[in-house]
Amino acid sequence: MKPGQPPRPDRRGAGAHALLMSNLGLIVWALGFVVLYAGLSLGCRLPIAHASWLGLPALSVVLTALWLAHAAWLAWLIARAWRRWQAQRKGQADARFASRLTLLLHGSALLALIWTGFPVMVLPACA
Repeated sequence: MKPGQPPRPDRRGAGAHALLMSNLGLIVWALGFVVLYAGLSLGCRLPIAHASWLGLPALSVVLTALWLAHAAWLAWLIARAWRRWQAQRKGQADARFASRLTLLLHGSALLALIWTGFPVMVLPACA
């Protein structure tokens, strides 16, 4: 920086990376949705549909484990977004907005994952 020039604004978190990180929760939800329902459709055609594991339908156990893995991934993203929001509470207004938006998008993605994955745990896999 030359003398007399105004300082450059902090550009960290700007651009495509910030946009991807703010929407990553929704991407994880979409991935979980596709994995669960494609796994359900394909699993009903495989021998796992009629197998049991610890007295539970094996396909339901596998799908529940996949659902819980996506929920844990979203919980980690929410915790990360929460820490970032807490760190930027006294920062610039646009950084605060972006961190709050990221936290809300990740939270809504977790609620959507719970809503769309709950039938996998409650209903029989292949009726």
